[in-house]
Amino acid sequence: MATQYLLSNGYTILERNLKVHRYEIDIIAELDPYLVVVEVKARRSKAYGTAREHLKADQLRRIFLAYEYWACKKNMSHRSVRFDLIEYYPKEQKLIHLMDAFRE
Repeated sequence: MATQYLLSNGYTILERNLKVHRYEIDIIAELDPYLVVVEVKARRSKAYGTAREHLKADQLRRIFLAYEYWACKKNMSHRSVRFDLIEYYPKEQKLIHLMDAFRE
């Protein structure tokens, strides 16, 4: 769902479900001038909080570290990067794209 949404909005998908050591990045996409690291979170409902509220600082740190390793390996450290969050609520069939949702 998230990948299709990004593609339909002009993003180029570079990586999906990327495993970097013991870390994982859901999606790395490109939308000039940015590389966009996307964390996808699905929640049944907002009854116990939004998907964003369930992101832990340690999880964000792992995403940043995985991206830094990937960018260095792919020689893309010079590129501007943006960290986005896509929340998906299947009961409502609702997808929310939060651009620049968190920073390193």
